[in-house]
Amino acid sequence: MQTIARAGVLLGTVPYMSPEQTEGVAVDPRSDIFSLGVMLFEMLTGSRPFQGHSPAQIISSILRDTPPPVNTLRPEVSPDLARIVRRCLSKDPVSRYQSARDLHIELRELAEELRTPSGSGAKALPTPVPGRLASGLSEVVRSGRSIRTRTGAALLLAGVALLNWMETTLETVVNETTGISVGLRQELARSMQWLEGGLSFERHDLTSVVAVYGYSAAYFFVMPLLVLVALAASARRRDPGAFRVVSFALVFDYAISLPLYLFYPVPERWAFAEADAILLSDLWSSRLIESLRPISALDNCLPSFHVSATVIVVLAAFLFQARFRTFTVPLGLAVIASTFALGIHWLPDIVAGVAVGVLSLGLAMRLDAHLAEAQARSVGGLTRLER
Repeated sequence: MQTIARAGVLLGTVPYMSPEQTEGVAVDPRSDIFSLGVMLFEMLTGSRPFQGHSPAQIISSILRDTPPPVNTLRPEVSPDLARIVRRCLSKDPVSRYQSARDLHIELRELAEELRTPSGSGAKALPTPVPGRLASGLSEVVRSGRSIRTRTGAALLLAGVALLNWMETTLETVVNETTGISVGLRQELARSMQWLEGGLSFERHDLTSVVAVYGYSAAYFFVMPLLVLVALAASARRRDPGAFRVVSFALVFDYAISLPLYLFYPVPERWAFAEADAILLSDLWSSRLIESLRPISALDNCLPSFHVSATVIVVLAAFLFQARFRTFTVPLGLAVIASTFALGIHWLPDIVAGVAVGVLSLGLAMRLDAHLAEAQARSVGGLTRLER
């Protein structure tokens, strides 16, 4: 095995090194994805994708050459598998799989497609004698996994949005049935003020015009845009796991927040006269808050849904190595700051929102991992039956 050393440091086995590794720059797990792609290419074709008579020539090939698709050398190889190998061997780390988990999920889904006639253009493996029973079980597995698909996760999210709209419409009736009085709401607000140490918003109406417009834009426009971009970006990934996790996290966020909203209805800061605060966005336009009222349950006071949803987006962007992840941090901080500066949320709301956002994303990741394990067990069971 050939190796190369630079500045006295052993870097690795030359034919399996990534382009960034040969150049001596910082590497991350995506470099290992490239090395795995070299191994897959060699296993499928019997030859290495980058060749040369010396380490220098091999490095030059790694940096310059684009290997032929695997299925041009071995026509019996699935085009989808050839595409996976080609993506692993991308020169640019951004174009590769961003983690071994992403690659594992795609390989697992391809294996399942190859086992069933419904695979996307792939040749199905021959079905043995108990083929009808195996096919029937396969249909049961497929019909029960709707939540694992992008469509299933999107429908689940849409269902929560519909539920939220219905809850907001019936909010007055719901509050009456829970027996929550105006006096109790005021006491809850006083408890929030006490937790803040009696923080005063006196002369809040003298806030500068720049702050009024900036915080209002962050609260009413940047936050929903962040969520929509996160959903759109995760939906475009071939691996549906990212979209599932973001969708599940928002669903968990709502499921945790709604009971608190109904049974611990702290009025917003501006609605509590003793806080000396106003709704700062009204200095721009009262239509901003009015446009939010039809779905205001999503903007419940404790915890702040604005904060928790923003935390989910920022953490998910880094978890799945999204290209725009660095931009989510300043934008997310602006959204969180706006919930306080506009006179809407209390500091305990914001702290609770951060906690609920982290918890919701953790629960979503656990649920996604459970679904992946269940799918793997189902596929394994079908494979044993077919044999």
